Amino acid sequence: MAKARSMSGPFFVENQVVSILGLCEIGNLIFIRYFLACLLSIFVTS
Repeated sequence: MAKARSMSGPFFVENQVVSILGLCEIGNLIFIRYFLACLLSIFVTS
């Protein structure tokens, strides 16, 4: 049982890190799109 726990531990942490990085990547994509939309609106209105 102890071996199984020590084996699943790192994998669990790694999965959490990957999911956090994925969320950050999605957030960056949304931010970039929002930023580009703001720039476009500024150019269009000016």
